[in-house]
Amino acid sequence: MAWLWLNDPELQTTPVVMVTTSGTDEDVQTSYRNGANSYIAKPVDLKISAKQSKCSGWSATDSLIKAAIMKILLVEDNPDQRDLISLTLEDFDHTWQVQAVHNGADALAQLETGVDYSLIMLDYSLPGEDGENILNQITQHQQAPPVIMVTGSGDEETAVAVMKAGAYEYVVKCNEYLTRLPVVVKRAVEEHQLQTEHQQAIDNLRKSEERYRTLVENAPSGILSIDLDGNIQEVNPKLLDILGSPSVEETKKINLFAFPPLVEAGVSETFT
Repeated sequence: MAWLWLNDPELQTTPVVMVTTSGTDEDVQTSYRNGANSYIAKPVDLKISAKQSKCSGWSATDSLIKAAIMKILLVEDNPDQRDLISLTLEDFDHTWQVQAVHNGADALAQLETGVDYSLIMLDYSLPGEDGENILNQITQHQQAPPVIMVTGSGDEETAVAVMKAGAYEYVVKCNEYLTRLPVVVKRAVEEHQLQTEHQQAIDNLRKSEERYRTLVENAPSGILSIDLDGNIQEVNPKLLDILGSPSVEETKKINLFAFPPLVEAGVSETFT
């Protein structure tokens, strides 16, 4: 099949998705090198696959980040694994761009350049510092992207350690792991975006409350808030001056509905 495709000019303009019962890394690498646009290991839901296939190749059509270019930093010292992972991710969604470095020092230096990476894929076994040490340094960065730790041989103790250190996920390079990898990446980025948006909403609310409090405390008029029973909950400094009250605590002891000046003036009746 590969020979036929390589020797037929017309077929070379047609996107090819390789479907097979084998999901080994060697088969994946061979398929991509021979020009396949994507590689699917059976069994798969072919109806879903058909919907996700485009004339340009495999695409994650329901991705929340589809419209924008998503930059992924891949830290992997094995050149074959670098090529496999890069091809797999970029072919899954053509808006994904993988930049690969081969050690932790280069990865940390790359983060200092200011490039807005959506995700870091970090190999556990690296020359020099291992992946866990690099992970600890990455998570110290303000607004650090999610990190997926990838390793050739994992154990439960290592997995627990890297997850506690801040990794989003821990993936072992076993059979068909490349098929699972894009899904893990997509989920990690989307959940990180949701968490970021949630935190941003909380920060915006906090800033809004601080602005409101500043306006109230510096207002030239007396301002207070009460509950449904007329108990004073909050007062600003100007109201303390108007009432001649020595403190906020003393003022909060006043029930507005029973406040003598308002009772005598009949004003409190409008609140009851």
